[in-house]
Amino acid sequence: MVSSGYVRVGLWALVLALAMGTPQAVAADAEAADVVAKLTARQEQVKSFRYAWRSEHLVPKGGRNHLYQYMPLDSPSGPVELPQPPQDTSVEEVCTLMVQGSNISYRKKGAIWSTVESRNVPDDSSEAYVDGVGYELSTTHGYGGRAWESEVLSRIPLQPLLVAYRLFDPVLGLAKAADVALLGRAEQDGHPCIVIEYVDDAHPPGVRHRGWLAEDLDYSIIRWERDYRRTG
Repeated sequence: MVSSGYVRVGLWALVLALAMGTPQAVAADAEAADVVAKLTARQEQVKSFRYAWRSEHLVPKGGRNHLYQYMPLDSPSGPVELPQPPQDTSVEEVCTLMVQGSNISYRKKGAIWSTVESRNVPDDSSEAYVDGVGYELSTTHGYGGRAWESEVLSRIPLQPLLVAYRLFDPVLGLAKAADVALLGRAEQDGHPCIVIEYVDDAHPPGVRHRGWLAEDLDYSIIRWERDYRRTG
């Protein structure tokens, strides 16, 4: 459940992360520029990649009530009775991400909640990010066309992979190397790590990210968190 205030999301596990310890001070010779250079060199070794995964999302009883907040509680099939759904349910999704250089193709096949039928209905959508512009290519319900430029990059399921492979990509622009700060050193899962932090102003704006780079694993990112404020 997301509530007002700060929430720390551990993207690697896609669960709420536990509070982290305070990193130790970084040695004088471990400058941010050196860390960024090493991480950039590592990411440049992978020009393209493809991932496919299956996920299951729990929709709790009443978890779709907000969709009816500004619409009459009726439909062609009769009045809608809250809560919706009337009991806990789950939705399974099959996703595919293909990245070639700075271009992205993302497909998600699963289900979406229909306020007309008050149930989950099949949904198959495709999105792309080409030459710095996001596109919604197709959906089951025909809402195709140009999408917001940052929409594809903002998809939470894609964030771990984009961070791991394209963090400093000049087109995707998840992070600007000049904005990365070193917080210190800390151990994570038995690995000595350098902890970095930056604020993303676009995907969505104002999100603070922290990453743990394992020095003994060629600066692999083994933990990533993001803090954001939700209001309203």
